[in-house]
Amino acid sequence: MPIVVRVVQESEGGWRVSVGRPDQCPTEARPDPAAVAALKRAWNQLQDFESTTMFPGQELERTRMEEEVGRALTAVLHADEALDAHVSRELRLAQAEDTRLVVAVGAADDTLGRLPWELFADAPDGDPIEGLDLGAVVRLAATPHHHTERGAPGIGLRILRWCPSPDVPACAERIAELDGLARQLSPIRCLDLPLRLEPSPDAEEGWVDVLHLILYGPDLTAQLDMLVRSYGLMEGESPQRSPLSRARLVVVDVCNGEHARQKLLEELGRRLVAAGASACLCPRRRVGGGAARSLSSGLYTALVNGKVPVEAVIEGRRGVRALQGNRPDSRWHNIVFTVGSTRVLEDGPLLHGNLWLPDGWPNPDGDAVGMLRRARELGNDHGYVGIEHLALAMDAFPSKGPASRRVRALVHMHRRELMERAEGLKLRFPRIDSDWTGTPRLRGYARMLMQGFSLEELWAVIIADDESPLHQFDAALGITEENEPALPEGWGEAAPTHLQVLGGPEDGRTLSLARPATVARWNQFGAQHADELLYMRTARYDASLSRSPMLGWGPDRVPTLQGPRDAGLIRWKMPSWVEDDVTDYGDSAPLVERVRPNTPARLRCGDILVLTPLTRLRAV
Repeated sequence: MPIVVRVVQESEGGWRVSVGRPDQCPTEARPDPAAVAALKRAWNQLQDFESTTMFPGQELERTRMEEEVGRALTAVLHADEALDAHVSRELRLAQAEDTRLVVAVGAADDTLGRLPWELFADAPDGDPIEGLDLGAVVRLAATPHHHTERGAPGIGLRILRWCPSPDVPACAERIAELDGLARQLSPIRCLDLPLRLEPSPDAEEGWVDVLHLILYGPDLTAQLDMLVRSYGLMEGESPQRSPLSRARLVVVDVCNGEHARQKLLEELGRRLVAAGASACLCPRRRVGGGAARSLSSGLYTALVNGKVPVEAVIEGRRGVRALQGNRPDSRWHNIVFTVGSTRVLEDGPLLHGNLWLPDGWPNPDGDAVGMLRRARELGNDHGYVGIEHLALAMDAFPSKGPASRRVRALVHMHRRELMERAEGLKLRFPRIDSDWTGTPRLRGYARMLMQGFSLEELWAVIIADDESPLHQFDAALGITEENEPALPEGWGEAAPTHLQVLGGPEDGRTLSLARPATVARWNQFGAQHADELLYMRTARYDASLSRSPMLGWGPDRVPTLQGPRDAGLIRWKMPSWVEDDVTDYGDSAPLVERVRPNTPARLRCGDILVLTPLTRLRAV
């Protein structure tokens, strides 16, 4: 729970300060006027320094002056004995509980509001609490609107972007950077809002909105007025009426902020909160492009990882602080977090953390998120996530369509085999880092999945893949719901050009038959004995697969299997008949014939070469 510091400047020039938790009676006092005067002197010196051009080597001097202002701010709160005891107790309590102390500052006067409260230190002779990772300072603004209780964490973040000047180069650059960030992080997607009030995107179940404003400094006054008129919340209206009031967080970029009125920048957060925003992160001075990029990257990464907004703000400002720039537009404390109620600071995280997606996949819809997270948990002990983990994760999620029902039936019949394939691989020693980017096959599905894909759409894509390893477990996937034979076109007829790994960490990897080659397991410790090496640098491997060649082919592309007794070839063939009332495809007819190893096998597309029980290759 935060502590609230309220500061009022009295008519005779003195200060009245109260400190306390929102649910407690505050400690109130009038600090020593000498401490207030010392703060004003330090603040004026810093402002004079900021008005001059900085040269290399002056960064340390500026940092020293900033820290002096922070210490002077802190000294004001410690100048009274009762205030000193209260603030010190809260700091000690936060450290004992290993939590960050959040200080919400409510300054009733514009002059007091311009002070850099973010530099509040841990002691009159200490350093800023945010720099020490002890806490953070937020601004508390008056608002006519009631705080709306928030629901459970979502599964995805929608960045609702509003930019009245998209053709301005600086604004276009920020738009492109946000698009790039959305592609890197998951689950995030960007939507552009109309400039004026029109039917805005409806709320989506499971998705949490963040409103990101990209404003242009020279036109800031007109653009802010347009925003408030179009999307501001009027007294008595539903908070769901507009993105400004519906958003859990409003983030503001002001491009070319040096051309904006300084007073308007300083009151930007308060004006947006008064218009309906529950929390707003915005600059109070010009912020350069590098600082804005670092802020967005740290902020959105933390939100996606399940951090509460104030912790995400800390991470964003930490990124700006790490730049260690010598320009006034790269100072972390120029970025202010303003809230309309301390209850905003008690809300939970915006998103469930730890969502997993294969590299390149678009952001999923709600029902696919939980299944993918569960698949990642199942793969944790195996060092990879493949289709077998996705199939095993289906148990906890309802079947909403024919594709997912068919996969559920397959898992019911073949759970043991699926588990054995995933658990049978041996951990390497010395260990090799796991690869969580997804198997080659899963990564390849990225181009077939649309933004916001559902669980049913995901399984439809996987089942439509004729080369999916699920086809090796059961012929049911090759028969339509009308019980009509539907094995992939060309299977059993066309000559293959490649061999494709089925299942395991290399699922989807292809070996070309165009040139003669031999196949064996990668040797972690010595010379390699084959042209094509399986389980190369994977965290787990098939110990029963020999490091000597087990498979080879010449210019005629006719493989010869050599190896253990259970090596061989599986050839799928369709039954000559399928009854209309068949419900158990596994018992409908014999679908498999085996060809023993150690003799040349002229492959057909769809044939499966069994090197070991865990390692199989399909002719494609």
